[in-house]
Amino acid sequence: MAEAEDLPSRLTAEQLAAAIGSDVALVHAMVEAGVLRPAADGSFEPDDVVRAQVADSLGQAGLTLDLLRQGIEAGFVSFTQTGMVYPAPDTRRGPSLHQLAAELGLEPATLLRIVTAFGLARPDPDSPMFERDARRLATFVEAWRPLGGDDLLVRAARAYGEGLRRATDGWVGLFEEAVMEPLTERVVPWEEMSRRALEPGVVVLRAAQETLPWLFDRLITERLNQLNFESVQLRLALSGITPPPPSRPAAIVFADLAGYTRLTVEQGDEAAAASATRLAEIADEVARTHDGRLVKLLGDGVMLHFPVPADAVAAALALRDAVDAAGLPPTHTGIDAGAVIRRESDFFGRTVNVAARLSAQAGAGEVLVSAALREAASGSPALAAAIELEPLQLKGIPEPVKAFRLA
Repeated sequence: MAEAEDLPSRLTAEQLAAAIGSDVALVHAMVEAGVLRPAADGSFEPDDVVRAQVADSLGQAGLTLDLLRQGIEAGFVSFTQTGMVYPAPDTRRGPSLHQLAAELGLEPATLLRIVTAFGLARPDPDSPMFERDARRLATFVEAWRPLGGDDLLVRAARAYGEGLRRATDGWVGLFEEAVMEPLTERVVPWEEMSRRALEPGVVVLRAAQETLPWLFDRLITERLNQLNFESVQLRLALSGITPPPPSRPAAIVFADLAGYTRLTVEQGDEAAAASATRLAEIADEVARTHDGRLVKLLGDGVMLHFPVPADAVAAALALRDAVDAAGLPPTHTGIDAGAVIRRESDFFGRTVNVAARLSAQAGAGEVLVSAALREAASGSPALAAAIELEPLQLKGIPEPVKAFRLA
């Protein structure tokens, strides 16, 4: 599919009208209203495309150009920075959703499911899409389709969309709370609104546009490390090739809040996020008290590392009690001991995987430990009354894992 052409650095009134799908008369009317401010030679900048699109959409809701002009002249409305807030506009039209589906060999209903799973508004299947949207959808489908059927495509789209939606909703919500809400107590002149809200908003937006790709690279690298290291260990084990046990095994603890999804539904994302943050604070303090450290926060859970396995047991129990005392939902916890693969400040490998899987198997308030941990921390008083469970079949672990529940 051809790449969408960039807009020229300056646009004529005719080019601007074509970019917004209108006529030159509307462009001139927007200039008279003060929405657009052409250069001395009558040309426009690419950001004027967004300004014109926003004004046109407002007009469809009854906010006519005359009303916008009154607001601009009174100093309470301005389009000066509107173009700076939005990403670079896409003006070229490509195939319709029906046409793109045919090009990709998909049923139109499947492509529509993918768009919906991304969290985007459902397009008119027969209207031309923006070229950039069509190109990105094609790239996504061509990458994922060889790996599975239509359901996998939709699941992958949902994973992309839900993750980024939470990220964008999160930072926009924080900006609204910190900046916009204090300005709603009275009618603020545009000059003050620009200084206190839009100018810092542009800075935050630019930071988000740089931070999100960087963070995605870091997180995908972490997940690839986890996948690759565990795969190598597993394949060698299946081939009968196993390293000797470490002379000083370390311990990994995973603990996460039970009922976090329900908490999010009942009390909202902000309350749930506050609970996760408080868990991280408690876990950090507990880990340091027991000569370990908090490795990272994983949504509603934490990962801890301890050089001495007995310290991990004591810390896990202390964390459970501290979380309960703080009024948070109970934790379910898993601990394993053995060799760990360290890369920079993170840890990977079978030991990490087993601890995470044990945590997922634990009930609310339970601490499950592996037989390897029980042996490595044999001096821990808490293990004396541990209850042996039926061997657990854990995801990603070829053989059943012998586990114990702490009293």
